Amino acid sequence: MIGALNKENGILKITLLVLTLFTYLGGLLLDVINVDSAQYASISMEMLSQENWLFLYERGEDYLDKPPMIFWLSALSFKLFGINAFTYKLPSFIFSLLGIYATFKLGNFLYDRKVAFLSCIILVCSLGFIYLNLDVKTDVILCGAVVFSIYQLVFYFHNQKIKYLLGAALFTGIALLSKGPLGLMVPVFALLPYLIQQKKIKRLWHPDWILFGVVITLMLVPMCIGLYQQFDLQPEKIVNGKSNVSGLRFYFWEQSFGRITGENKWKNDTSYFYFVHTTLLFLIPWSIIFIFSYLRAVKHFFKQKEVLTFGGLTLTIIALSLSHYKLPHYIFVVFPLLSILTAGSYFELIKNEKIKKYILGFSYLFCLLFFLASLAALYLFPPALINTFLWIILILSPLIFLFKIKSNPLRPIWISALSLMVFGVLLNFHMLPKLLSYQCDQPMTSYIHANNIDPDQLFFYNRNSRRLEFNLRKRIKVLDISNIQTKLKEKAFLWLYMSPDGVEHLSQNKIKVLQKVEFSHIGLNRFHLKFLNPDTRTQALEKRLLVKVGQLE
Repeated sequence: MIGALNKENGILKITLLVLTLFTYLGGLLLDVINVDSAQYASISMEMLSQENWLFLYERGEDYLDKPPMIFWLSALSFKLFGINAFTYKLPSFIFSLLGIYATFKLGNFLYDRKVAFLSCIILVCSLGFIYLNLDVKTDVILCGAVVFSIYQLVFYFHNQKIKYLLGAALFTGIALLSKGPLGLMVPVFALLPYLIQQKKIKRLWHPDWILFGVVITLMLVPMCIGLYQQFDLQPEKIVNGKSNVSGLRFYFWEQSFGRITGENKWKNDTSYFYFVHTTLLFLIPWSIIFIFSYLRAVKHFFKQKEVLTFGGLTLTIIALSLSHYKLPHYIFVVFPLLSILTAGSYFELIKNEKIKKYILGFSYLFCLLFFLASLAALYLFPPALINTFLWIILILSPLIFLFKIKSNPLRPIWISALSLMVFGVLLNFHMLPKLLSYQCDQPMTSYIHANNIDPDQLFFYNRNSRRLEFNLRKRIKVLDISNIQTKLKEKAFLWLYMSPDGVEHLSQNKIKVLQKVEFSHIGLNRFHLKFLNPDTRTQALEKRLLVKVGQLE
C-alpha cells in the first residue's frame, strides 16, 4: 500500500513539476505589462544607456519612488544578455527560486521534509505567486530576499555559525535595497516572537551583530551616496511637485513610515481589512486550508512551531494595514511564511474528519472553477481548431487524477495544484498573449519598424505608453502643445503617440496633421463584459493614434 502510494505521488510530482515549469516559462516569455513592469524595465534600460548606476531617471527626469535594486539587476541583465522582456524578468525569477529554496529549508527545519515539500507546493501553486512572477515588480526580489534572510537568521540563532549571519546580512541588504525599511521589518517581526518563545532573546546582544550592521551599511552606501548627490545637495530641484526634497529622508522614512503618518503623497485610504480579502484571493486554491491553519495557530500561539510564521505574518499585515496607501502586491512579502504556516498544519487538520471534508470539498470547488475558467478562456478567445482540441485534453487531465487518487492523504493538494497549473499554462500561453494583442503597443511597434519611422522623431502627446518605449528600446519624451510648436520650428515633421481627442486641439493650435494611423487598444485594468463578449468586443476598444504633424499653418 505504501509502495503504491509513493509511486502514485512520484507520478503526480513529475506531472505537477512539468505543468509548473511551463506555467512560469510562459510568464517569463510574455512581454512586459503596463504600467509598473514596463515602467521599471524602461528605467532600467535608461540606466544602462546613461551608464549612471547611482542616479535614477525616468524619461530624463529625476526619479524618486522605488529603491534601486530592481533597476541595478535588470540593467545588469540587459548588459549581459540583451534588452528584452525575458532578461528584465530573469533576475527577479532567480530571487523567486531562492525564495522557494529558503521556504523549503525553513519548513524542513521547523517541521520535516514532508511539510517543507508541501510548503513549496502551496507557495508556487498559488494564484498570487504566478501573478507575482508574471507582472514583475520590486516585490519579487523583496519576497525572495526576505524569506532567505529569515532562513539564514534562524540557522544562525541555532548554531551561531558566522556564515549564516553573513548570509542574513547580505539578503537583508538586498531586501532593503528593493523596497526600503520593510525589508528589515518583516524579519524582525518573524524573529522576535520566535526568539522569545525559544528563550534565545539574549543572543541579540552578541558582538556578531556589529558585523551584521556593518555589512548592511556597506551595501546601502552606494544608494545613499546617489540619493544625497541627486537630491539632498540640490534642494532647488522640483521632485514630485515639491522642492527641498531629501532623498535620504524619503528612503528611510517617507516611503514607508510616511504612509502610516500620512506624509507620503500616495493615499487611497482603503479599509484596514484590505489585506484580509486580498490575501485570501491571491492564496487561491489554498484559502480554506490557510483559514483553518491560522485559527489553529491562534489557539496554540507560543506553544507550537507556528510562532515564527504566525508572528511574522500577523505583525507584517498589521503594519501594512496601517498604511494610507495599499496595493494588492504588497502582501506577497509574507507568502513564504504563510505557505509554511499552512503546510505545517495540514496533516493535523485532515485528522479531523469534518475539517477534512471541508478541505476536500473546496479542492473540488476550485478544480471546477479552474475548469470553467479554462473553457471560458477558449470560448472568449478561441484558438485554431487543432489547438482547441489540445487545450481541451489538457484541461480535462486533472479530472483523471480526481478519480484515481481516492485514498491519498494529499488528494486535496494534488487536485488543487494540478487544476491551477493547467489553468496557469493556458493563462500564460494562450489567454494573456491574446489579451496583450488587444493593446496597441506591439502593433504600433511593428508599424514603426516596417515604415522606417525614426524613433527620435516620435513623442508622446496627451497619452503615453511605457511598454511602447521598452519595445522600441528608446526613451520617448512627453510634449505639450507649446513644445510641439517649438520643435516644429526646427523640424519638418514629428510623429505623435496620442488619443483621438487631441487631434482637434492640434488643429486649433494651427498644427498640420499630415498622416494619421489608428490602432485599437484596451488597458488591462479596463476589461468589462462588453469587451469579454466576442460579439461586442470591438465596441469596447479605445483608439490610439500615431499622428504625423508638419509645419505650423
